[in-house]
Amino acid sequence: MAAAPDQSAAFLSFLVDFARLAHPAYPNALQRVQRAPCVAKLAQPCRDESALVGARRGELVMLREVNLYCGETPVVFAHSVLGRRSLREAWCSISRQGVKPLGAALFANPLVKRTPLYFKKLTAHHELYHRACRLLKTPPNHLWARRSVFILRDRPVMVTEIFLPGILELSR
Repeated sequence: MAAAPDQSAAFLSFLVDFARLAHPAYPNALQRVQRAPCVAKLAQPCRDESALVGARRGELVMLREVNLYCGETPVVFAHSVLGRRSLREAWCSISRQGVKPLGAALFANPLVKRTPLYFKKLTAHHELYHRACRLLKTPPNHLWARRSVFILRDRPVMVTEIFLPGILELSR
């Protein structure tokens, strides 16, 4: 069986600017995206997440995960992590956010600072690859993700968006 072609270049524009789908060249693409019910719970973060949200090793954090769909096609798996202190203080409203876009809350507050975007090719060695692949009938060899930390009153919330193969259909 032949290996699937590497579509990394096709994902690049989504990684850099997901909002580009609002451009007239992609009529109604963002309007077609729906949010599935989210999961919000206290849990162990992935190995590479604790330090980014100020959590000690083994400390539970608030995980918020939302699946974005275009019709029946999953396009983005969004994963957010907050340290418990952040949840009690600066970011207390996030636990009540439900399926509302987290980005709206993050970008609406002028006091929120954003760190630069970090990009990563996730493989089967990363826990988030497996969580995102639960939505897929046929998991790819890898998935592309972007991550940023948002800070409000010295309290971080980390947001990771994993772009699923169906995202490429939105630009058609």
